[in-house]
Amino acid sequence: MPADQIPTSGVLPDFTLRAHPAPVTAAAFASGVTPPVLASADESGGVFVWDVVARRPVSMFRAHSAAIVKVEFVTIASKNEHPQTYLLTHGRDHCVHVYNAGPALARIVMARRIGARSLGANGPPSAVTLDREIAELDPLEKVYTVPVNALNYCGFSVAIIQQDSESETTATVVLAVPGTTASENVDVYTLRVPGFELARPAAAIPGPEVVSKIPKFEQDENPITEGPRQNGAGIVMSLCLVDKPSQIYLVAGYESGHTATFIINNVGGSSPDSQQQLPWKLLECKQLHTQPVLALALRPQSLDQKHLPAQVYSTAADARIALTLVPPSQNLFPFNVVRLSAPGTASAVIRSDGKLLATAGWDGLVRVFELLLRQDDKEELLVLQNNTTKQKLLKPLASFPGGRQNGGITAVAFGPIETTMEPQSSLSLVQRLSKSNSHYLAVAGKDGRIGIYSLY
Repeated sequence: MPADQIPTSGVLPDFTLRAHPAPVTAAAFASGVTPPVLASADESGGVFVWDVVARRPVSMFRAHSAAIVKVEFVTIASKNEHPQTYLLTHGRDHCVHVYNAGPALARIVMARRIGARSLGANGPPSAVTLDREIAELDPLEKVYTVPVNALNYCGFSVAIIQQDSESETTATVVLAVPGTTASENVDVYTLRVPGFELARPAAAIPGPEVVSKIPKFEQDENPITEGPRQNGAGIVMSLCLVDKPSQIYLVAGYESGHTATFIINNVGGSSPDSQQQLPWKLLECKQLHTQPVLALALRPQSLDQKHLPAQVYSTAADARIALTLVPPSQNLFPFNVVRLSAPGTASAVIRSDGKLLATAGWDGLVRVFELLLRQDDKEELLVLQNNTTKQKLLKPLASFPGGRQNGGITAVAFGPIETTMEPQSSLSLVQRLSKSNSHYLAVAGKDGRIGIYSLY
């Protein structure tokens, strides 16, 4: 039985952000910022930075000359100053740009403090007002550009390694992108901040040498394989960097449906693998999907959970969601694949508290799941790995259309969560989608609109 069997609800967004002249292709919230700040990008290369509470953009600019495949905020802490926030954008013009987002975020915070542009007084902006405001917006300041490959639709993955000293705080921005010379490979860059010193500690990490199989599933979960399909894993489709104590891992999803886990050496404070001279080492490769792996979502971990395996959830062009543990376990429990009712999941994101997973389907539905596998219980992981129980990974909470009729959804993004919330039933979730004033979920569409929903 598909894991998302739940009646589809006619849930409407709390409100809709309208400004993009082209289909929206990527969206991401800034973390640690109040009120919520959203960055969105489109097929024309345009980027908007939104004050979500005011429902207005505070910055708009043309970041790329081609479609943008990913945007993401990164925040670097500082001992003596306020944290510095940057916006990274990855376009199909073969560039990853780094923008200073600090001034735009400061304007939003100041506007909230003095009560300017209050919705209670002014309401949402009209089309005429919005057009006038957009014409007056300033772009973010571009501070660095990394030339990369963008021949496919795979966006970057980023991780931050902080280095503290008595005098200052520096950081290493670790960036994984498709290989410069071949889309089957992966390059890993590091960018030291401040100073923006670029290095490439791991170049042309090749895809695994595999013979792809077509998995079939009996009783929804037990995989068997039969028949070769193709040689090689194909081009890389999705990337996910995992920051563990003293080590960086990379999970890559491929055209064949394989996911591969690598250990990356000589990055930041990590130490080289004593048994491997290369700057990377393949740890695991498996095929849990029959179609290209379109998205990888890392479940956040607190500092006291970092010693436990990280959880990376993959979605693909097939009708499955799969789990990969990082670092890999020798006895990974077999029930790490769940079936969906429809193929094609282009985007997946996990909320910052690690409790909810949201997906954007080709069928135009947003699906919200509760993640059931606990992160703070090592004994539970050991039980699952020893195959002594049949653990479900996901619990469906809600399913609803994410865009206008005849449209489509392209990306989902969760706003950051500061506090711990108690689990609620799916009925309670649906009832509160249009009532809560926080816990946002942004759903981007091909119609250029972004629906903002409130979850528990």
